[in-house]
Amino acid sequence: MTENRFLQNLKVHLGRLRHTLGYRLTLWYGLAFVLGMAILFFFSYLLLTSSIQQSDQEKILLQLDVYRAEYEKSHSVTDLIRLLNREQEERQNLFLIRFADPVNRTIFARVPPQWRRVPVTLLENYPPRTEPEWLTVSAGEDQLEIASVRLSDFCVLQVGAGTAGRLNTLATFRRVFWLTTIPMFAFAMLGGFFVASRALRPLRELVEAVRTIITTGKTDKRVPVSPVEDEIGELVLDFNQMLDRIDGLLKGMRDSLDNVAHDLRTPMTRLRGMAEMALQSNNPTDHREALADALEESEHMLSMLRTLMDISEAETGTMKLSVQPLNLAELVAEIAELYQFVAEEKSIAITTEIPEGLMAAADRNRLRQVLANLLDNAVKYTPEGGKVTLSAHNQGDSTIITLRDSGIGIAPEEIPRIWERLYRSDASRSERGLGLGLSLVKAVVKAHQGDISVTSEPGKGSTFVVSLPLK
Repeated sequence: MTENRFLQNLKVHLGRLRHTLGYRLTLWYGLAFVLGMAILFFFSYLLLTSSIQQSDQEKILLQLDVYRAEYEKSHSVTDLIRLLNREQEERQNLFLIRFADPVNRTIFARVPPQWRRVPVTLLENYPPRTEPEWLTVSAGEDQLEIASVRLSDFCVLQVGAGTAGRLNTLATFRRVFWLTTIPMFAFAMLGGFFVASRALRPLRELVEAVRTIITTGKTDKRVPVSPVEDEIGELVLDFNQMLDRIDGLLKGMRDSLDNVAHDLRTPMTRLRGMAEMALQSNNPTDHREALADALEESEHMLSMLRTLMDISEAETGTMKLSVQPLNLAELVAEIAELYQFVAEEKSIAITTEIPEGLMAAADRNRLRQVLANLLDNAVKYTPEGGKVTLSAHNQGDSTIITLRDSGIGIAPEEIPRIWERLYRSDASRSERGLGLGLSLVKAVVKAHQGDISVTSEPGKGSTFVVSLPLK
């Protein structure tokens, strides 16, 4: 029972393994290795065969030249036989030698003992037509390669040798090759599987992270980034960046919902109170006043919702910006003119110190929104007779916009919090506002890949510095 369960689990595991990318890569690597080794074996075997055959034939031709030279000295068969006898006594004769007349009838033949069964008379059927001419004759388990030439008197001289040594060498080569290739193939498969597993580990971790996100809905899991800068590493890096972006979007959505829920409670309560009072009154004038107040409160809520949506889009990177070169001097002059009437009522002087033709790279409407919010705050919190100054210049690769006022200033402990949504300091609660202006300003500046900072001293004023990239 246990053994059957083990076999079933093993079968399931192997079935899953067959469908993995690592298994397919290892299989293809093994097939490529086998194909490569087969090609290597084919050409190596062909080269070795050709080389040994050429060496054997050169030995036969060398011996043939020795015998021919001996015969051509005197054209005496006796001298040739005497040379062969000496070689036989010295045990140097390892060749088949045949001498025939001009019509290729055998005059004499010397055949080593291992080739006694070779039918020498068969060679009479193959008179040489070229010089030299090669014949191959079967000699039992061996084969003979025979070179034939015609002498000056048209007699035939033939010298041959066996191919057993060559065949043994080739057989040894084949045996050594396969005995070497099989362990190499096994090692290559294991190495390929190991390399594929290591290379695909980031992908497995990526799959695990995706599975975790799908099952749990949490996006806090990250895939470890490999130090090797390859395609898989880039994929993992992009995936982690995508999760960071999703986290930012989700956080922005949660923050927006929290802020909206928190800030809508008060105006909704006021709307409910207005409606209840209007229902309790029979005076048409009270009804009109309640409707007017409700309309004003709804406009206030819509403005707050639009601002919150803008902040969320800017912070999460989904705000659509039409960045293009614009004349900063004209834009600042237009905004200053817009607030000139309000400033004159409080005897506040608004001055601009911007060179004519100074250019900046930004979305015109969004930059106008940033400068309008900063100037609105400056005019709002600057006492009568104060001064507000707008200046700008290019510095390196950035455009620097500076707004200085002689207003009430900001306490040091409140400076880090002025960028928070719906935050209003004690000094600003007397003025009407949403508490979202500076949050929007910072979010829009960040969406432009810029930066904003503030320095302030209570009772002496504040200085806001906006830095935007030129490109």
